[in-house]
Amino acid sequence: MFIVFEGGEGSGKSTQVKLLYEYLKANGYKVIVTREPGGTKIGEQLRTILLQGKIDKMNTITEALIFLAARSDNWEKIIKPALKNNTIVICDRFQDSTLAYQGICNNISIDLLNDICSTITNNTVPDRTYLIDIDPVIGLRRSMRHCNKDVRFENKSIEYHKRVREAYLQIANNNDRYLIIDGTTTIEKVNNIITQDINNRLLKR
Repeated sequence: MFIVFEGGEGSGKSTQVKLLYEYLKANGYKVIVTREPGGTKIGEQLRTILLQGKIDKMNTITEALIFLAARSDNWEKIIKPALKNNTIVICDRFQDSTLAYQGICNNISIDLLNDICSTITNNTVPDRTYLIDIDPVIGLRRSMRHCNKDVRFENKSIEYHKRVREAYLQIANNNDRYLIIDGTTTIEKVNNIITQDINNRLLKR
């Protein structure tokens, strides 16, 4: 099973990734966690390039290609082997982050991005995607209060982050693999929604 968490900055998705991993592990499932960009040695190096430094240090095409390069390495080295080994994979961001941030918000062809992503993953898509939805004003306030060096995207305008939220909702609406969850509620309530949903899905498999 391939599970992905999506959401804007400070949505709380990374916390929910950790909680779901711990829950599944405690219940005897083979499960791993990875993230994008990142996951592999090369991916983490590319993450630093993408998430640190000045907002305008690269153009939008360069940015998108680096994200895709990190995904390719993560897919080949971590995600694909784990899925073949009947391991549950939980990924903090995946293809829809690219479509929202680089595609819809940076005006790069969605068809082009989908074609490259499909080539990387051989048309594999997540079994379930959780979108932790939150007002970007609240999310940015959360994200910036931590000791976080990876703030290149956080430093973009609030208008940009509002477009990201709208882009995610556009992708998630009418998409059966998505569950949209209110990120302003408690950590425990979000976790309960996710674990109940996962349990229902695992029982059907």
